[in-house]
Amino acid sequence: MANIIRLKRTSVGGRIPTLSDLSLGELGLNTADGKLFTRKEVSGVASIIELGGDGAGAPSGPVLQAKKVIESNFALSAGYNGLSIGTVEIAMGSVVEVPSNSTWTLAEF
Repeated sequence: MANIIRLKRTSVGGRIPTLSDLSLGELGLNTADGKLFTRKEVSGVASIIELGGDGAGAPSGPVLQAKKVIESNFALSAGYNGLSIGTVEIAMGSVVEVPSNSTWTLAEF
C-alpha cells in the first residue's frame, strides 16, 4: 500500500500561511493559486516564503508586484541586496533583518 503525504493546504485564492500555520520544515500549499510555501528561519528570525517564486509571494508577470505591508518577519539573505519601491510599512511585532553584508534600498517615486 502506498503512503499518502498531505501538505497543509487551502483552496482560498490569495491566502498565504502565517508563522503560526507552519513549523520549520513544513510545507503549505495554496491549491487555488498553485503556490507552495515554507517557513524559513535565519539568525532566529522566522518568515514565510514562496518556493519557486520571487520569495515575496508576489505574482509573476510583466509587472513586478509586492505587498505594501510586511506582515511577518523577513530576513534578507546574506550577501543579497533588496529593493522596495513606494511606501512600505512593517506591521507591529514584525521585524525585517538586513545582514551586515547586504543592503535594503527603499525608493519612493
